[in-house]
Amino acid sequence: NLVTLLNNYVNMGRLYDPSATAIFQVGTLYMDARAASLCFHVDDVGAHSTMAAASKCCLAYCVLTRPGTKETRTVCAAFTAGFAQTLWVGRNGIFYDLDGKDWDATIVKIVDNAISLKEAFWDPWRKIAAMINAQITKLLASKQDAALAAASKKVDSAGAAAAAPAAADAPKKMDGAALASSVAALGIAVGLIGSAVGGLVSVLAGLPLWKTMAGVLAVILIVSGPSMILTWFKLRARDLAPILNACGWAVNRRLRFSLKLGRLFTSEAELPQNAARELKDPYADDTSTRNTVITLLALAAIVAALWLAGVLDHALPGCLKRERPACTVPTVEAPATPAAAS
Repeated sequence: NLVTLLNNYVNMGRLYDPSATAIFQVGTLYMDARAASLCFHVDDVGAHSTMAAASKCCLAYCVLTRPGTKETRTVCAAFTAGFAQTLWVGRNGIFYDLDGKDWDATIVKIVDNAISLKEAFWDPWRKIAAMINAQITKLLASKQDAALAAASKKVDSAGAAAAAPAAADAPKKMDGAALASSVAALGIAVGLIGSAVGGLVSVLAGLPLWKTMAGVLAVILIVSGPSMILTWFKLRARDLAPILNACGWAVNRRLRFSLKLGRLFTSEAELPQNAARELKDPYADDTSTRNTVITLLALAAIVAALWLAGVLDHALPGCLKRERPACTVPTVEAPATPAAAS
């Protein structure tokens, strides 16, 4: 068994051979439409995860159980392709060991690390969406709390007024100055928003198509570029040696692996040939009316922005143009006053 020992312990030939299985690999974990072949036996999850965190790999610790028996074991699966956000504690999967036995797998702990560049591309956009969602939720919650407090105050004041012997005064209408100031503030806000949108549309309309596309590409690179660069360095620094050392193997050198080899260690499921996805939900709610209203409002907003920017002036009559030509009123000379008779 000397050759086997050398291939699995010294030169790691079995590890880097996609068609072979290394002696420390215990099976394959099928979870989240992925098959993770880098699975290792674990005795102590806490101690193993503390040492294996230096590997910079995304690790999922799973408890395995055999249906109908009381057999249990624990494995550590390294996910090297796909997305990390779809893995969480409590998620279930199926594990097949080297003898072909199937086990029910449940994640009990995750060591979160970068997995792929495509996840790094979308991660900043998810954070921006989450931030906007949090701000909107916070705003709506504050408005709801204020509305509930105002309603509660009105109910209390109404009860006190009903208990009093004197007749309640008629509700006061909003003062004219307050109403005018509210309308003016709303008009200013709408005007500022319209001017901003109109300015953006006018700038984009005045640029060639290739400059517009270059600007969009620049925005995408500014948002996603730093995340992808940092993730690329992290993926290049992944090392399997800390995981094997945590399992009890005395590995002296680093065991790096490339992005391509990582996609072999964790393979993602693909549709069979000639198969197609059916994306139409027969039980979905009818949203045609809502979509029509949203589309019409969006078109109206775009037309209003183009009109504010003056882009539509060449196609509109004079009375509808944003910048109307100055009108000159002809002057009519007064009739000459007849001279007085001498």
